[in-house]
Amino acid sequence: RPTVRTISFRGFLTVAQFSEESRIALEAKGHMLQQESCLLTFITDRRAAKVRHLQQPHTQFVECCWWLDEAAVQFRIAGRVVVATADSDDADLRAICRCVWHRLKRETQETFTWPCPGVPVSETSAATCVPEPADDVAQRQSIDCIDSEGDVDGIPLDTASFAVLILVPDRVDELRLGGRQRRRIYYLPTEAGGLPVERF
Repeated sequence: RPTVRTISFRGFLTVAQFSEESRIALEAKGHMLQQESCLLTFITDRRAAKVRHLQQPHTQFVECCWWLDEAAVQFRIAGRVVVATADSDDADLRAICRCVWHRLKRETQETFTWPCPGVPVSETSAATCVPEPADDVAQRQSIDCIDSEGDVDGIPLDTASFAVLILVPDRVDELRLGGRQRRRIYYLPTEAGGLPVERF
């Protein structure tokens, strides 16, 4: 059944975050590298229950809600989620995962090398993550101070249990409260935001 979670927004997807091959193709079509799309990105531990839920058949559909207090506006954005990891089959998803990872502070990166989410930690030993039946993710807990991409201050992505969640929206419900309440519903076309949404 549906469950609610609080999650940090990490920005709208840009052309610069795609693989080199896709960047070249999109630039040739007139897209700017830093041009933002309508695709929203979030980060999570790939061992988390929500990732397993999203990877099950017919459970990729989600809705996120924003409340902007000063503007008194609520946005409900509905769509489907694509999970991007360092070993995704798709080259663009791998590139997006790497790009988001390298933008994180080391302190944030370290949280993805911690013990498995939701597993109790005993006083005598650190908990290890035991994969659930639908989860075949390898558990990698080591930390290397030198990143494989050359970032000496970062942690190598291949030692972290890291994933990027990409929300591909198809409906936005905008509700403005206050003196004059207004509600608008937008349906997004496949080319919304400048990038081909059907790509995902």
